[in-house]
Amino acid sequence: MKALFLYLAILFSLFLSCSSTPKINVVGDGGSSCLSEFEQRDMVTLAKDKTIQGIKSSASYLLSGAAYTGDVLLLFTEATVLGALTCLPAAVVASGANDVCILPHVKRYESKDSLGRVVSERTIKWRCPEVNYISKGIRAISKCQFEKGKIKSAEANLKFLKETKDIYACLSSDERRNIASLYNKINE
Repeated sequence: MKALFLYLAILFSLFLSCSSTPKINVVGDGGSSCLSEFEQRDMVTLAKDKTIQGIKSSASYLLSGAAYTGDVLLLFTEATVLGALTCLPAAVVASGANDVCILPHVKRYESKDSLGRVVSERTIKWRCPEVNYISKGIRAISKCQFEKGKIKSAEANLKFLKETKDIYACLSSDERRNIASLYNKINE
């Protein structure tokens, strides 16, 4: 039974991790020797990355959903309890008129500091696909092009990495530093 549950959990994680990776266009030919610098991942590494990505994505969505649920419960409790406390005396005085009291507390949920939004923003990296290998490969091509004197192609490939938000937002801080270091070296 445990094996079946583990199998289903892994299958579910792989299903959720099927996010698309951005299309990669390497600028400049640079010869086939530069293109051979692009690192190819084996199937074991790919499966491991997809499984980890699926688990992290699932956890992010689960925590974000729980936080948004907490926000709704807090809003309901706040509107009910505080609304009753503030409106009940006015309703008694006005002999049951329904439009006597306006609930000022309901607007709180729309604020930018709701728990759901904070958790969703803080776990956004958990939903990222593994793209460091793409960056490493393009950096290797760019470095090869730079060493062969093809400065514009090398610089264009690094600009592609920096300007493609789907990739750059998901890169590790080490990989971002490596891109900046090579970019600075090319532009010296």
